[in-house]
Amino acid sequence: MKIEAHHHFWRYSAREYGWIDETMSAIRRDFLHADLEKETRGIGIEGVISVQARQTVNETRWLLELAAENSFIKGVLGWVSLTTTDVKDDLGLLANRLVPWSRQVAELAGMENVFCRVSGLVTEADFQHWTQG
Repeated sequence: MKIEAHHHFWRYSAREYGWIDETMSAIRRDFLHADLEKETRGIGIEGVISVQARQTVNETRWLLELAAENSFIKGVLGWVSLTTTDVKDDLGLLANRLVPWSRQVAELAGMENVFCRVSGLVTEADFQHWTQG
């Protein structure tokens, strides 16, 4: 199965997606599952992993809703702040939407050819005040 492993969906608004500036006019519009399916239909892509474009729990919830409605979306790479007091509640709400997820991740963890990618540590780090704790 061919999977597109990294793409973004959004309903464009300049306020919500401030990182999309005027030099990116080609993407200053909505991008939804129908757009991606149309682009990938003829090249053998059977599914996608949707990645959040903003750092909000609400966007992660929205992506999970899209995945529940569209079998083309095979997974979601979302976002949760690990530094807020709500982290346990946020993770609990999101995990409830993925009952088979924990079992499947446990199965993947046992496979020698599967790796975990933790992204954002370098790009988001505050190098002036970095600590291990």
